[in-house]
Amino acid sequence: GADVVPGHDRIRAAAAPILHRLALYTGNVTHLTVLDGRDSVYLDKVGGRFAAALPTRVGGRRPAHANAGGKAMLTWLPAESVDRLYGEGIGTCTDRTISDLDGLHRELGRIRGRSGLAYESGEALAGVACVGAAVLGTTGPVAGISLCGTDRTVDPDRLGPIVAAAAREIARTLYPGVDHTRRARPR
Repeated sequence: GADVVPGHDRIRAAAAPILHRLALYTGNVTHLTVLDGRDSVYLDKVGGRFAAALPTRVGGRRPAHANAGGKAMLTWLPAESVDRLYGEGIGTCTDRTISDLDGLHRELGRIRGRSGLAYESGEALAGVACVGAAVLGTTGPVAGISLCGTDRTVDPDRLGPIVAAAAREIARTLYPGVDHTRRARPR
């Protein structure tokens, strides 16, 4: 049958307890996003002290290529889809944002090499660092999660595996009975 992408409410419900646990455990802000064209749309934001300083909001949009959750989702799209989305040019948020298609493809290749873990430091917002991973459905990404803080509070080596495990846990909740250990590698 056709792959039914769960609705936003169902994705948010599956992710909420996991996002809360991540935020409590790490002291950082967690985001849940979905891809809408070139944008990451925020479905949820859970956070500690840093949340108020972070100008993201539920329902808000940010360029997907400039944030960790967005880059994690883009990694799982076919290269042609990325070309179609960004062929007209790429906007920047800060002087550290990826600004050209070749650079974006190189970054997505690096993320594939880390089994889908995306990092970002000062690319969307100056002084903000994030680690992200995609929540995978049966045919591609259905959401992205990210853990955000400052360069001091976000250690990708330590937090990466935790974020990846959280993304897999959300996928298992949304798609019970699918073997998530045998995922195809990102294209």
